[in-house]
Amino acid sequence: MTRTTRSACTRAAVRVSSPTGLLPCSSMCEVPYGLPSANFGRGPPDPDAPVAAYWPEFAAAGKESVLVRHLLAHRAGPAGLREPHSIDQLSYWELTTSRCAATEPWWEPGTRCGYHAVTYGFLVGEAVRRVTCLLPGEFPHREVTGPLGIDFTIGPPEKEAARAAEAHTAAWRAAGIPAANGHGTARAVAALYGILAGRGRAGEHRVLSSETVERVRDGEGGCRYLVRARASPMTRRSVSGSG
Repeated sequence: MTRTTRSACTRAAVRVSSPTGLLPCSSMCEVPYGLPSANFGRGPPDPDAPVAAYWPEFAAAGKESVLVRHLLAHRAGPAGLREPHSIDQLSYWELTTSRCAATEPWWEPGTRCGYHAVTYGFLVGEAVRRVTCLLPGEFPHREVTGPLGIDFTIGPPEKEAARAAEAHTAAWRAAGIPAANGHGTARAVAALYGILAGRGRAGEHRVLSSETVERVRDGEGGCRYLVRARASPMTRRSVSGSG
């Protein structure tokens, strides 16, 4: 087992304490990545459309009824893969998304919810890629972070490596894993959450449509949460409830 040394923690702390230091953020990826893909009334992908309308292979294994909004709300069912999938393999987009498409959901889609900790980014990301032809790091940059000048990226490029906290391996930091390896400054994180606090606006810029903001606020309704917060996101053992 690899241990995080005190010196590594110190280096990470120094970089993060700098105003320009990039700290790793996982769930933050949903703000610049997931929400803009659900901009109601602004074109595809339509949150109320079947995922298979954009990604035909996703209909396999009983997922033909999964809607785009189910992906966004962690209700789709593929909260993890049913076959072993290593951290290194997460770096291969087509391999991971093809396995996501082939896997059987853990519950009837739309009827339950559970944190799709790592698969979330690949599921939403591939639906978006099929429409926009943009990869994980490109879509949020075009739609949100680039126009607003927000210092946040998914998988920081090599030229930014010196600013990134050494919380993971270099290979992990460079990989495009949209639900897990976002990197941004403290100001960037505040700016992204500010979009939600501003009801979809960042200053004079309208990032999210009014309908999107209302749908996010309303949510998808209550449900029994089936996935343990601390369980492995890529294995069936994450399920703590049944049916």
